[in-house]
Amino acid sequence: MKSSGSTYTPTRQTIHSQTIHRLISSASLVGISGTLLLAVFLNERILTDRNHTMAKKKASKQGTSTKKHTAKSMKKPAAKPTKKQAPAKKPASKAKKSGSANKALANKGPSKVTTGSGASAGEIARDIVAMFNAGQMKEIEDKYWSPNVVSVEGENVAMAWHGRRAVEEKNAGWMATHRMHGASAEGPFVGASGFSIKFAMDVEDTTNGTRILMEEVGVYQVQNGKIVREEFMYGRMTPVT
Repeated sequence: MKSSGSTYTPTRQTIHSQTIHRLISSASLVGISGTLLLAVFLNERILTDRNHTMAKKKASKQGTSTKKHTAKSMKKPAAKPTKKQAPAKKPASKAKKSGSANKALANKGPSKVTTGSGASAGEIARDIVAMFNAGQMKEIEDKYWSPNVVSVEGENVAMAWHGRRAVEEKNAGWMATHRMHGASAEGPFVGASGFSIKFAMDVEDTTNGTRILMEEVGVYQVQNGKIVREEFMYGRMTPVT
């Protein structure tokens, strides 16, 4: 049926009413109760509408779950770059500070070097040479070693002893297996923070009877009138036949 300028579209309720009317008319022809037929139709309609509603809810839930999952997937990767990129700024800051410090030192003029109070490096050095040549080795230790002296042995030993007791034990251990037939000290060679002395020694290894003439240089660091560090650098070793 048409009206002027528009098309008639029957509603879902109109279709159901027309269907019921046709079924009742048909049922009366074959002797079936119209009331019974109407009840069956209505029951089927209720089931159909319920299934339709449940399908809609299920589809709505799936759509919401998909949106949440998509949102989470998009958020997680975005957070990671922020954590990784933050620490990258620190080395640049350190490098900048280090560069500034080096620049300040490079532009700074010379500064005075001192060994502090007490006897100077030169005074100690000259006294040690005289005492060593007089055979006063133990007296040198008592007079000039700091309680916290560090003693370093040279090539092929490359070890350090810390504190006066440890250094005394090292020397005692060496003397227990060696005999000195002669020794001399030459120098000293004095610097701003310490000095060096050249030693020559005629030494016998009592464990095997071998005897050598050995040379070494002792380098000493002085602080407040005491030797705080000594290092022995080995030189030529000549067997004595």
